[in-house]
Amino acid sequence: VVLASADGRMELFGPRYRHPPQPGTENVARGEFGFRVEGVPPRRMLFERHHALTGPPRGFAPLLVVPDLASAGWELVVRHRAGSLGEAVAGMRRRNLGFSFGVLIVLAAGMVLIIVWTQRVQKLAKLQMDFVTGVSHELRTPVSVICSAAENLADGVVDTASQVKQYGALIRNEGRRLREMVEQILLFASGQERRLALDFRPVDIGEVIDSTLVEAENLVGASGFAVEKQVSPNLPPVMADPAALSQCLRNLITNALKYGAANRWMAVHAQTGDGPQGEEIQITVQDRGQGIDPEDLPHVFEPFYRGSAARSSQIHGTGLGLSLVKELTEALGGRLTVMSTPGEGSSFTLHLPVARLEAEPLAKAG
Repeated sequence: VVLASADGRMELFGPRYRHPPQPGTENVARGEFGFRVEGVPPRRMLFERHHALTGPPRGFAPLLVVPDLASAGWELVVRHRAGSLGEAVAGMRRRNLGFSFGVLIVLAAGMVLIIVWTQRVQKLAKLQMDFVTGVSHELRTPVSVICSAAENLADGVVDTASQVKQYGALIRNEGRRLREMVEQILLFASGQERRLALDFRPVDIGEVIDSTLVEAENLVGASGFAVEKQVSPNLPPVMADPAALSQCLRNLITNALKYGAANRWMAVHAQTGDGPQGEEIQITVQDRGQGIDPEDLPHVFEPFYRGSAARSSQIHGTGLGLSLVKELTEALGGRLTVMSTPGEGSSFTLHLPVARLEAEPLAKAG
């Protein structure tokens, strides 16, 4: 921007000019641009430069003052720091293009994330609907059995002691089944809200296995299963919550009863082994049922997930049992693994680190 007064004085040439005019400078280089000042004597122009010329526009090199003796005037030239004007424009276009591509990449990444999260939300919604359907059926069955048995007792349909005992056992078993389902749902909700309250103490694995099998004895006996128990002697204790560990075993046993009904055989083994954290206790529950399809295997520990074999076989369930086992095992500092072959059965193993205590306290704890 050039500001000249009415008498031809140059009033303003930008805010930062510091270099004196250079008389005798050759022709202007390619890519520079400038303007011509007519009718101003060179000496006066040189004098006024100290008061008016302070610098070029932002982004440009210092001004060149080129004398034009033919017209008794001056030609003022400015050069862009990037070089020629074409190079400056090209550089600006490249920067704008790069910025545009960056914006497009960010928008594309945002769209991909939105699509992925939408698919996950839709999948979770479907799993939750399946869960509601499964829970409704699971709750309806024991409630219907209990109500039917209670009505028969109240109406006097059952009059012998053996029948009363049979109906009482039926009501008791279905009541336990109903209670376990409610506990599983509440336990899952507590885990989702990170409200699991665990009481860690040294635990004897053999005692937990024995007590859990005793609790499941009626269910195992009613299913006609043969149970093979093999616990290595003198197993070191683990630091765990006894109730949570027993819940894990109950869920695995119930899972074996559901999916191993074809051969009606189950094994519960416990032994020591080497793990990522050192010595660990490995508790395995194995069945010889239908097994798990390879495409379902990576998802068996997901909440609400039920494999294709379970759906096709019409094996009812909430889809929370194995998910709870995994969550509780990890809360106890361990891990849960699975091995399965379709048509041959499955084995689930709890890996729990051995308690790090001195020998004397361990003996007292045992």
